[in-house]
Amino acid sequence: MGRDKNEIIGMARTTRTIIKVLAAALGLLYVWLKLSGLPIGEIVGGISDDMLVKIALCLYFLSWVQGTLNDTNEQETAYAKAPNRGRFPREGMVACVVVAAVFAILCYVDSAKWFAFWLMLFLVANFGGYHYLRSVVKPAMDRSRDEYKKAGDIQGGLKLEIVRAYLVGKWQWFRFAYGFAAIGVITTMCHTQLPEMLNVRWPAIPPQTYIALSIFFYVITFEGWIWVMRVWNKLAQRTVDFVFEELREQGGYPAGDDAG
Repeated sequence: MGRDKNEIIGMARTTRTIIKVLAAALGLLYVWLKLSGLPIGEIVGGISDDMLVKIALCLYFLSWVQGTLNDTNEQETAYAKAPNRGRFPREGMVACVVVAAVFAILCYVDSAKWFAFWLMLFLVANFGGYHYLRSVVKPAMDRSRDEYKKAGDIQGGLKLEIVRAYLVGKWQWFRFAYGFAAIGVITTMCHTQLPEMLNVRWPAIPPQTYIALSIFFYVITFEGWIWVMRVWNKLAQRTVDFVFEELREQGGYPAGDDAG
């Protein structure tokens, strides 16, 4: 029975992989066929650089707000012991106010050079907030892990480890490193002749639009990275719930508080 089941799982995985590869190939082919004849440079060049930056800021703001709420929900469901004894720390409030203030200034400035400066400062504040978050949540996660072990709650423990990997995993350091590098490129665009050089190569796009595109690309990739991880976190937790629910239905794992 076990061998047959493994063969079924292996075949299903291969099938899904083939479907995903073919779907990606067809999708790329469709995009290439539809866009190959279009004057992409003229289309992009026709978009106002101011509009691109405003769209990027709106996406940044929405991602920041919704993402923070999402992360709070994940911590609420994962912990067995609350951080800081359930009280919102004053340092955390100060960090939130600082990040919000810097973002407000970011929305106000209209100079490209000052925008790049405040964007870097916002990322620094964001990084500082993340470092503070680590110092608060890691002890709570350690205590929660001990509680799950004591209760014999394997399911809760696994979901906690998934949230741990999402919130304080090494990928976060790589993401911030990428963010600083990307803003370094934006700053270079603002202080050098690089936009003009790109304009010579692709004259349909004005120099200022190249700066706006670099900002837009930064927001899409930097925030897109963490949203991919948020989707992974949710899928991983749902997989754990599904597996343990199946085990309970088959009598292979205790239900509810008897799971231990």
